[in-house]
Amino acid sequence: MSGTGLELLRRLEFFSAFSEEALRLIAFATDEQVVAAGETVFKEGAAAAGGVVVVSGLLRLSGGGEAGATLTAGPGDLIGELALLIPTTRAMTAIAETECTLLTVSRTVVKRALGEFPDTAVRLHHLLSGRLTELNAGLTAVSRMLEKIDRPL
Repeated sequence: MSGTGLELLRRLEFFSAFSEEALRLIAFATDEQVVAAGETVFKEGAAAAGGVVVVSGLLRLSGGGEAGATLTAGPGDLIGELALLIPTTRAMTAIAETECTLLTVSRTVVKRALGEFPDTAVRLHHLLSGRLTELNAGLTAVSRMLEKIDRPL
């Protein structure tokens, strides 16, 4: 992996919890690939062995059938964060809108880094716990708003 790729990983929130040594271990094992415009990177429902970081270019993400969402991922975006930690499937299909350079990060190497650097595992636990707490608060707020809407006048 190039120094630019390592620097990109350093800037991602998920990897901010990783020690420099753990991040270097991951960066060393990361694969870089160039994908042509129009090429499918992965399909919805496929097994996800890890995450994908967009270095350059744009990916179109779509899923959920006709009524599903369509998103765009660009430089600095991490796709499949959950797959870095647990076995899961792709929630969306990713197709390159333009030529893209992508980094693939395997769950296996992330788990190895967490095992070899327990302080990193603790920091990642705190990061993800904080995000889960924020998500829960947001869902509670939405639930309260919906309850007000549903009340009879």
